[in-house]
Amino acid sequence: MRRQGVLGSLGIMALAAIGLRDAWRLSKVLRETGAYHSDMGPDLYLAVVSAALLLCGAWHWFRSRGERAPSAGPEPGEGVRQVGRLVLLLVGYVAAFPFLGYLLATLAFFPVAFFLFGVRPAKSLAIGVLVAAIFYVLFAYVAELPLPKGLLDFGA
Repeated sequence: MRRQGVLGSLGIMALAAIGLRDAWRLSKVLRETGAYHSDMGPDLYLAVVSAALLLCGAWHWFRSRGERAPSAGPEPGEGVRQVGRLVLLLVGYVAAFPFLGYLLATLAFFPVAFFLFGVRPAKSLAIGVLVAAIFYVLFAYVAELPLPKGLLDFGA
C-alpha cells in the first residue's frame, strides 16, 4: 500500500468525522432552541455530506491498498498546467453565472472539466451532463436553494 493513499484516505475520513461531529452539535443547538422546525435542516445536509465523504475515504483506502508505486509519472510540470487550466475553467464558470445562470453554466462546466482530466470527449459530454443534472436536482429541489439566474437561464 502506498503511503500517500493511506494519508489521503485518513485525511478524507478525518474531515468527514469533523463534519459528522459538527452536524451533531448543530442539530442539538437547532432542535433545543427551536430555531429550525423543518426535518431537512442544515444539520442533516452536513451529516449526509459528511457520511458520503466518510464512504469516499474508506473507498479510497481500500482501493489504495493494492496500488504499487507508478513506474513512470507524467511529464514534469504537467500537474501544474492541469491545475492552471482547471482554475481558469472555474473562473470562467463563475464569470458565466450572470449571463448563463447556474443551469447553463454548469451544463457547460462539467463536460469541459471531465475532458480536461483526460476523459474522452463523448464520454465527457455524457458524464458531464448527468453530473450537472444531479447537482441541479439536489440544489434546486432537494435543498430548495435559490440558484443564480442569468439572462439566458430557463431553470426553476
